[in-house]
Amino acid sequence: LLIGYALMRHVDWFLAGWLVYTAYAGGHPAPTVFATLFFPAYSPYFAAGMLFYLLQRPEGRTRMRYALLAIAYLLAVRQGFYRAQELTEFFHSDISRKVAVAAISGFFGVFYLVAFRKINLSRWTWLAVPGALTYPLYLLHCDIGVIAFHRLNGHVNKYLLVGTTILLMLVAAHLVHVMLEKRLSKQLGQWLTKTIPRMLGS
Repeated sequence: LLIGYALMRHVDWFLAGWLVYTAYAGGHPAPTVFATLFFPAYSPYFAAGMLFYLLQRPEGRTRMRYALLAIAYLLAVRQGFYRAQELTEFFHSDISRKVAVAAISGFFGVFYLVAFRKINLSRWTWLAVPGALTYPLYLLHCDIGVIAFHRLNGHVNKYLLVGTTILLMLVAAHLVHVMLEKRLSKQLGQWLTKTIPRMLGS
């Protein structure tokens, strides 16, 4: 908690260092403790998410953060190229790099429009429902999805496999959200509210 508090006070420099390490590590980082902690294969997306959050308010729109966002985008595109190559070799099926770059650019574009209020999400209150599933879906989808694709690829129609996997992951994420997050988030919030001031000596 103390480390997290310290990072928030110097978040720009933390993000700059994180992106520098990401650029140095490349698309195939060595299996080290450092790589495990800072996962350079995916860190451009996490850094970009933090930057979009910080850029929402006019007072948070600094030149440094714009520059860091541009670097995060370029590194994300580079990682997309590496990932497309890895998946092509893994599944023995061509994964288009152009599609990967277009998807990454599209996501960055949508987040930019949301962060700068070009798109007002408050009009669509129903988005709160699928939005609540994003974190449990993030935690669940990768390993389970890769296992399903690896085991069933070539035995099941690829479109049916993708559609069914997405549906099952959404159901699993919903169960985690309802049965765990909703039940435990209030208690966790209360514990953090009491604990953090004590740790900071306030």
